[in-house]
Amino acid sequence: MISDLVARIVEGLTTPRVSLRSFLERGPHGISVVGALILMSYLVQALSAVLIPGVETTREGGAFPWHVAGLTLQVILFAISAAAVFGLRQPFGRVAQVWDVVLAMAWYGFLTSFLAPLAQLGAAAAVEGRGGAGATLLFLASAAIGLWVLAGFVAEVHGFRSTGSVLGVMVGLMLLSSFALAPLLGAA
Repeated sequence: MISDLVARIVEGLTTPRVSLRSFLERGPHGISVVGALILMSYLVQALSAVLIPGVETTREGGAFPWHVAGLTLQVILFAISAAAVFGLRQPFGRVAQVWDVVLAMAWYGFLTSFLAPLAQLGAAAAVEGRGGAGATLLFLASAAIGLWVLAGFVAEVHGFRSTGSVLGVMVGLMLLSSFALAPLLGAA
């Protein structure tokens, strides 16, 4: 059972379109599956924050309120990302079904939660001034894999032919957003 889960996680991070197609075909999936994936995503991230040296884990007021806030944020980010991916349907004339998008984003959140330790290790090493280029590379690799998986999921759920084209559009939109927001954030 554990080896099957590990195989599915590796498949999801290396061949996202195949992974999502397989996940959706194994259905039917209900709201309980979505909830379980969101909860497990948070648990993986919280566990990595506790286990990785150099990551801040002590907070004022105790751990429980912070975990409730973290899980709440996880749900909010899930809803925003699912709405954004579903919103691509209109301008690009695609036919994604809302439940497929919800399932895809829940599966994406779960898969990419296993990238959290890489990002946290890289960030902790960079903040502490150790690790140099290796720490930066670790952080950037986790971000690049996460974007690749997201592009693959968006391409699959919307029926786009090319994951690379979706990735290119995503990176382009992020750059445009950064350039547009930089003057506003710089003035604050």
